[in-house]
Amino acid sequence: MLQGTAYLKGTVRFLRLCANIALGFILVLLALSVKNPALPKSLAYGFVRETAKKEVEFRTRNWNSLKSEQFLIKYQDQDLDNVNLVLETINMDFQKVNEILNFTNNAKIPIIVYPDSLSLGKSFGWDSDQSAMGVYWAGVIRIVSPGEWLGDLAQGDAKEVFRKKGPMVHEYAHLVVDYRTRGNYTRWFTEGIAQLVEKEITGFQFENTALNTDRAEWYDLKDMDRDFDSLPSQSLAYSQSLVMIQWLVDEYGYDDLNAILNHLGAGKTLNQAFQIVIGKTLNQFMEACKNSY
Repeated sequence: MLQGTAYLKGTVRFLRLCANIALGFILVLLALSVKNPALPKSLAYGFVRETAKKEVEFRTRNWNSLKSEQFLIKYQDQDLDNVNLVLETINMDFQKVNEILNFTNNAKIPIIVYPDSLSLGKSFGWDSDQSAMGVYWAGVIRIVSPGEWLGDLAQGDAKEVFRKKGPMVHEYAHLVVDYRTRGNYTRWFTEGIAQLVEKEITGFQFENTALNTDRAEWYDLKDMDRDFDSLPSQSLAYSQSLVMIQWLVDEYGYDDLNAILNHLGAGKTLNQAFQIVIGKTLNQFMEACKNSY
């Protein structure tokens, strides 16, 4: 009986200690969130991202794999002839992305190669009319097999076309932004960065719709933040994202872009980060960008 009572008292003390630690952690987060509003969300996001990544790795556990020091590529039998092209292409350019965006990484990054657009879409539960050449989400780069869209190009031509028009640099840049900011970014911001980095490294760029559109018709940043993927003109949304990030880098340089990423990673809002680094609110930034073209 005495042993049972002592055990019960010890358990109660332990639970009280755990509760006090949890309460202390919550209070620290609340204190930090006063100056860094997005920090609690960012800390939680890191856990969710790694959990989702493990879930994808588990679902593809029986797929073939090709490993390098930096990447783990999962693929199915029909892509045996394509997987080396994927690895060669990402190895050619990932370090350049790291240098531009001040990123270092010690963990292997999963790249999942789906045999066709339909199977990639199914992995996200998309409708059959939704498609993409590549998608970054939750620590994983997913791409459609190069064999799906390169056709019968000669090997040398296939390498050049896949590097320039394929998704590798673009999706890897999304991954870097995600990790640098702990998931604390807006859709237009990461799209603008990914397109600019892709343009810098491979020379690829979509049609510059924004510069051929009256500035009064550009999308408001609130709409870009909230409804990016459902905006009527996706061409304008993507192009406008690139133009704004291009202007930011032209005016202030990559050092300031990386400083903004640092502040986002520390839990600042995008508006706060812009004010701290370039001395402009997002609305002031937008107007300055419009007036420069």
